[in-house]
Amino acid sequence: MVSETITVQGETATAAPAARPARVEDRIVIARKLVKTYDTGEVEVPALRGLNVDIKKGEMVAIMGPSGCGKTTLLNCLSGIDDFSSGEVWIAGQRLSKLSDNQKTDFRAMKMGFIFQNYNLLPVLRCAENVELPLLVRGVDPKEARRKALAAMTAVGLEKEPMKKPAELSGGQQQRVAIARALVNEPDIVFADEPTGNLDSETSREVVQLMKRLHREKGLTFIIVTHDSAVGNQTQRVIMMRNGVILKSFQPPRT
Repeated sequence: MVSETITVQGETATAAPAARPARVEDRIVIARKLVKTYDTGEVEVPALRGLNVDIKKGEMVAIMGPSGCGKTTLLNCLSGIDDFSSGEVWIAGQRLSKLSDNQKTDFRAMKMGFIFQNYNLLPVLRCAENVELPLLVRGVDPKEARRKALAAMTAVGLEKEPMKKPAELSGGQQQRVAIARALVNEPDIVFADEPTGNLDSETSREVVQLMKRLHREKGLTFIIVTHDSAVGNQTQRVIMMRNGVILKSFQPPRT
């Protein structure tokens, strides 16, 4: 089988063959021969071992596997939060290795939203202030930032809670605020790292259904790291990892 050649913004890389290759223009995430090694000073610990990843625009994908298999490391390398040791990543046609740290920060602010297990809300700010913060950092006019923040909170069902502080909300509501913050800059991709990890099963289902609705209505690409098969089974595709490699990629059964 002939290996696949990728051309993105005038740059070409040769990658391992894929079973069902998609056109470059259909893919928002491309990773080739991705390696991440942590050097403790005494020993090198391989976290990612030459991964190839393709994610289509508008796809909802779960990355699953046991603790320590490299799920979060992969998410961090794909989003440019962490540098990778070798290989290459393209996001929306942009080659990450060609960006400086400041450029990657700006690129994330423009193209990506993030949802974390621990919500990462600032407790001293009201919910609307937490949601609008990414826009204010980018220099958006405060009135426009507030308008967009309130619209994002309405989209996640919290239109009555903008002036409350996070401590006044339940865990599920706090995660909804975090989702609103991830959406407020109208990103191309939302990265979610164990978004239901701190929630009970019923609240987890509600949060997953919310993400599915937003995915369907807004056409967003969701990349969700999770250990919970109940979450993975609600996505369009599951990437299963173990020991820094991808074991398989499959469509979960529909229930």
